[in-house]
Amino acid sequence: MNILSNKILNFEQTSFAERNIISIHGMPFYKSSGQNSCYSDTWFPFLGVLQEDVNIFLSKGWFIKPQESNLPKDVKDKMDELFPSYGAYRAGQELRQRFSNIPCLLLSSYLGGGLWESNEGKQFRRFLSEKYPDFYEKMPKISLLPIKKYCRNEEEVNQWLCEKAGISNYNDLKNYMPMELGDIKFQVARQSNAARRREKALGTVVLQRQQELARSLEKTLLTRYAKRNTKQAEMVAIRTEIAIYFVSNIAQQFLAYLNTKNALVELINQFTPKIAQQFGVGIKPSMLGAFENMNLPTQRAFLTKFALQRGLSLSCVPSHEPAKMCC
Repeated sequence: MNILSNKILNFEQTSFAERNIISIHGMPFYKSSGQNSCYSDTWFPFLGVLQEDVNIFLSKGWFIKPQESNLPKDVKDKMDELFPSYGAYRAGQELRQRFSNIPCLLLSSYLGGGLWESNEGKQFRRFLSEKYPDFYEKMPKISLLPIKKYCRNEEEVNQWLCEKAGISNYNDLKNYMPMELGDIKFQVARQSNAARRREKALGTVVLQRQQELARSLEKTLLTRYAKRNTKQAEMVAIRTEIAIYFVSNIAQQFLAYLNTKNALVELINQFTPKIAQQFGVGIKPSMLGAFENMNLPTQRAFLTKFALQRGLSLSCVPSHEPAKMCC
């Protein structure tokens, strides 16, 4: 499938923190407020939204920007000429980093608005049109559909972006950033395949995924917990509509561990599918080891707190085995 064709491409929009957001075949763009970029209404690429504080500079809610610029020298020189600074030391260099590379720069110019409506932006667009004529001549029209969904928090933004890209972890959005113009075609084909997968998931693929998960859980239990109590190892009671969201290898190991404890199974079964998806996507290798080292009351408290933070109140579940103190 070729993006450079005579057709209209329709893209859905969402909004978070007063910024409109779109996904162009898996690659996120947001419309800048201008607070930091100084060019409001300009579409910039980004890689998701931070869901927790990293340091004093990168806090929860931060739109994750590309970390480097791969623009050709003549394009950089033209930007230095037209945008030497816009209110801050070396701000022109920061603008190059915000666009990151030629595909993202050209897509932003094609979307228009903001910087591209200024006199300097119009001059820059003419320069790009002369340098990359095929892109502008063959690029189809883009139509941004009215916003139907407003994201309430960072998790909802990343979940929306993952759904558009057909992935489960927003950290993988970096793989959808096109590095060369030829990559844009690949983005379209990959998005089309993802859309077809989502359609099939409404039918027989759901059953197939459940069967695969059951086989995987059985294999994990046999290899990782073979020496544990037989009755515990056979205790696979987590609801299927919850278990299907534990997709990654480490998430399935975590699920297998939960299945060995009745009290934890009863807690996780109270999760809604949406909360289960958020939990399954966020499981990291270090989390499994830390969780296994907790005693049962602490494990139950951890799961309960996760659900409470997302607005779900869990019923208190009595322990079915004695608590073990952490070493």
